[in-house]
Parts: sequence; C-alpha cells; structure tokens
Amino acid sequence: MWIKKLPHEIEKDEKNYLNPIKPIICAVFIFLVLSISVKIGFCKWDIPSINPISWDEFFEWGIKKSFGLSLVFGLIFYLWQLITKKQILSGDPLLICERCKTIKNFDNVLSCQCGGKFIKLNKMKWNKDKSNL
Repeated sequence: MWIKKLPHEIEKDEKNYLNPIKPIICAVFIFLVLSISVKIGFCKWDIPSINPISWDEFFEWGIKKSFGLSLVFGLIFYLWQLITKKQILSGDPLLICERCKTIKNFDNVLSCQCGGKFIKLNKMKWNKDKSNL
C-alpha cells in the first residue's frame, strides 16, 4: 500500500542530488570518447578527417586535453545537479494520485478523475505492513 513519506525521509531523498556518481560516470565516458577521438585523429579538422597521432603525441598533449575537457564537463554536470536539485540523466518523474493511487507519467494535469490530486511518486513509499497504518 502506498503511503506518504515522512518529512525527514523526503529531506533525505532530496539530499541525493548531491551524489556525484552520475557526473563522474559521465566524465569518464567523455574522457574515453575524447581520448579515442584524439588518438585516431578526429580532433584534427583537416582532410582526411582520420589522421592518427603517435602514442608520444597522445601522452604529451592528447590525454591532458581529454582529461581537462572531461573534468570541466563533470564539474558542469555536478553544478547543474546542485543548482537544479535534479539528478543528471533522470527522466520525468512518475506521479501518483493521493486518493486512488493511480500512477501515470508526468504531465501538466495534476488533478485525477477520482477527485484527488497527483503528486510525485518519490514523495510516497510502499508499505507492505498494513497493520501499522
């Protein structure tokens, strides 16, 4: 049965936007893509577009640029989470009706056909034990 979360539970969940795991994963992915692109020569904007560089060149300047750019993007993603208080790569929230417990995807209609109103599903929790209600 769905029940509302207590205020301290909601506050704990809202602090989750401080979690740096998703920005770190994004930064590592960007680093890998940039490193491979630099090594095979995509960063050179001349024709032919693929002109591989040597390993010495790559370790001399290529890896530094890739790391620097991925670090900048990781910080941007993390700051975005802090400012918007939303996790990176999270979709639209699910909504649940407080009265009939109907679940739907987010849209701008917040009133249910039963007369209840929709709230974000992350404000509710599932309680298996019906005896302590």
